[in-house]
Amino acid sequence: MKEIMPDEWTAWTKLPGRFSKTREGRARYDTTVYLAHDYQYLYFGIIANDDRGAMIGQRSVVQNDHMEYVIVRPDGAVYQFVADARGLLNLYVDNKAAPIPGKTVCRVKRTRGGPWMQFMAIPMEILKLDLQKRSASVRANVCRVRRGLHGEFTSWAPVGKKGFVSKEEAGEFVFDFNW
Repeated sequence: MKEIMPDEWTAWTKLPGRFSKTREGRARYDTTVYLAHDYQYLYFGIIANDDRGAMIGQRSVVQNDHMEYVIVRPDGAVYQFVADARGLLNLYVDNKAAPIPGKTVCRVKRTRGGPWMQFMAIPMEILKLDLQKRSASVRANVCRVRRGLHGEFTSWAPVGKKGFVSKEEAGEFVFDFNW
């Protein structure tokens, strides 16, 4: 996967609802999330609308505009992939920095003064799902952080006092393996 292909994403599942601010109110800019999977990967296609372009001037991934993909495995381990608008990636497992699995893919396309897009492919093997079942589910959230003067923290699933990585407050992804 060398190029971002948002036209392909429209055939994927679009996460319902709108991103909300983690504290209160509606997000200033919409974030559209598409989700797909096969036996090898969990795929995300992100369109992050913004009229100023992505803020990417910092060395640290978390100090730039970025997306966070939070997945609670069936064994309770929390995997938090943090990918900035440059395509740089960090992984935290149970809030501790961890090596990124070699098969993980992150690609970004930015437009001047417009949306930025991100493609993520997370290896299914790290999710520890029982792929022999017809369906499997995980607790999850997808979050966006906009930096700068009018920055904001937004997420797909509601977030409480524990922040993006809360096991209890995450939404749910259900994967159908009945092909």
